Amino acid sequence: MRRAGGAALALLLIGGGCDAPSRGELHTCSCSYLTDTDLASSKLTVVCAEDGARAVGEARRCVTGEGVGTVEACSCEAPRGPCSSIGCVEAR
Repeated sequence: MRRAGGAALALLLIGGGCDAPSRGELHTCSCSYLTDTDLASSKLTVVCAEDGARAVGEARRCVTGEGVGTVEACSCEAPRGPCSSIGCVEAR
């Protein structure tokens, strides 16, 4: 019995030592928008999202939140690594 308890403790310790799984992946995105004087422009942003489709929505939300104007469209590159906090990471 002692041996089984030791094995269970070892598994618990090994599992407990792992980092928490990431919640998403980092995406660099570009959003085009119209300024309040109807000039076309674009903005880069980095977002943490669960997948590519959600990255586009997060990017739109981030750029809109900066008050740049009317966001027309966003596109995101392939993920470049894990992240743990869904949302805006960096605006450029």
